[in-house]
Amino acid sequence: METINHPDLGSLTPNDGRMLAWDTGPLLIGEFGFTVPIGFFTDGCPPTLEQLAAASRVSKASTSFKEEVAGYMLEEYNSNIRPYYIKTIADSRYSSTLNETDLPEITKASNIWQIISGLNSVWIDEQANLSLAFITKFDPDHDFAVRFRDGELYEIMMDG
Repeated sequence: METINHPDLGSLTPNDGRMLAWDTGPLLIGEFGFTVPIGFFTDGCPPTLEQLAAASRVSKASTSFKEEVAGYMLEEYNSNIRPYYIKTIADSRYSSTLNETDLPEITKASNIWQIISGLNSVWIDEQANLSLAFITKFDPDHDFAVRFRDGELYEIMMDG
């Protein structure tokens, strides 16, 4: 099995025989403070220099990047996620163990982390775009996904 050693990311190994995806070992993801492997989607070859650079940047995520992500998450949580989950709590067609206290009102981006229990995954796609999948306390079966394309937010949602 082929292995790549990177000064910031450690050992990277393919996670299937066709080398369509590669993983690092568990890494502390900068200021987010969670430890997970970083995965790479590839076209049957090792990760590109652009992918490695993107992974290195996220592994050293700054406070300002964490705050930027928190701002996007706060907007999505207040605009779509919280209202949707509150609606399902009140709807008898859904069986739910949630109650409204599981979905607190959050007004500051820095407080979004009170509903997050971890980071499920970090992926870098073939074009070196970043995907972060956070675990929420209120729905651990679905990730709070934050995805960037060319360095700009392009998708944020509950996924899974």
